[in-house]
Amino acid sequence: MELLGVPQGPYRDNIDDAQQDALRLKLASYDEEGRLYLDAGVELKWGPIVALAAA
Repeated sequence: MELLGVPQGPYRDNIDDAQQDALRLKLASYDEEGRLYLDAGVELKWGPIVALAAA
């Protein structure tokens, strides 16, 4: 998750965890119908996390 291009939390490999991070940091909220809205400038980015194996 990024706020104006600056990372605000750990990288996540699924959208649900990224949304929960945004809610915990008060960068998102739900409307009365249960839809998630991100604050202006917040962007969720997710993808596979690639880790190198220890040698």
